[in-house]
Amino acid sequence: MNAPIATHHDATRRSIFHVRFRLADGTGRARTVRCPSWEKDPAASLIGLQARLATLTLDAAIVSSSVSVPEKPKHLKACIKGRGTVGHRCECFPRWTSISELMAQ
Repeated sequence: MNAPIATHHDATRRSIFHVRFRLADGTGRARTVRCPSWEKDPAASLIGLQARLATLTLDAAIVSSSVSVPEKPKHLKACIKGRGTVGHRCECFPRWTSISELMAQ
């Protein structure tokens, strides 16, 4: 896979996505996840997620998938209260690499 053109990371760039996929056994999963930029972590980026979904589709482990952008993702109450404090980082949404069905086997 070729790397995309290097760009300066923009904090306003979207990083939270909603992922839905259906496994070969018919069960479905839906998760809201965080994808860092390509520059920060290529394997966990949105491009890495799409590549992993494509690989699982070719391997027939999943039969369908979709990635969408939630308009207003819901944060945990503790995260909302912590905004504006020194050192606060949102940890409401895990990286897609922590979803067991999407992890490399």
